[in-house]
Amino acid sequence: MNAKSHLSDITSQSNSLNARPLQWVGMEGVSLPLHILNNKGEQIHTHAKAGIFVSLNKANAKGIHMSRLYLLLNEQLANKPLNGLTPFS
Repeated sequence: MNAKSHLSDITSQSNSLNARPLQWVGMEGVSLPLHILNNKGEQIHTHAKAGIFVSLNKANAKGIHMSRLYLLLNEQLANKPLNGLTPFS
């Protein structure tokens, strides 16, 4: 028998009676690639460490898939070289 068959799907269940908001959850020290344009317009490839955090300040929030935040940030950094003027959306 598969061990996973005994695990319930928490997100399909109603919220706990003890639900409490979380003001700050996330990942710290995440390594991400950076592409930076120097003053000659040349791309410099490097890495940076970032903290990725969110607030789950509603008690009925069941959580967040932190991997989605990492993938979004990684995609943004991979597609937009930074030059000091680049807006980050």
